[in-house]
Order: sequence, then C-alpha cells, then structure tokens
Amino acid sequence: MEAITKQRKNIDLSIDTMNTLSLFAVKEGVSLKKYIETKLDELSQDLMESQDYTFLLQTQPEGRIIISEEDKQDFENFLGV
Repeated sequence: MEAITKQRKNIDLSIDTMNTLSLFAVKEGVSLKKYIETKLDELSQDLMESQDYTFLLQTQPEGRIIISEEDKQDFENFLGV
C-alpha cells in the first residue's frame, strides 16, 4: 500500500460556512475535519477528470464520434450486457 503524503494548511472560513459544513459532517457521521478533507479530495479528483476529459476532446476528436446502433449492440453483446 502506498503511503499518502499530506500537507497541513490553515484556512479561514466564515462562521456561516463553518456552521453549514458542521451540519453536513454531522449528517454523515464524521468530524468536520474529515468531512472537509473528503470533500476537497473529491473536488480535486473531479477537477482533474474534467481537465483530462477536456484535453482528450481537444487532442482526440475521434472520441466525439457517436457510434452506430449496430456497433453499440455488438459492443454490448461482447460485454454480455
């Protein structure tokens, strides 16, 4: 298992933001710290995937071509769907 390197960063949040995030953390049954860390990790992953997708659209335009129904059916049959 690969060790995860972490970096500590202090941030200033408004009281309203802290209260809102605290409520969501309670709903999920985790600490505020864990909730914020998880949400920031998810946001970062989403941004990277979006950036990757944009890059592929720009550099691999054939990926935008929609396959025919026949090709789609053949592929689904191949996958056993």
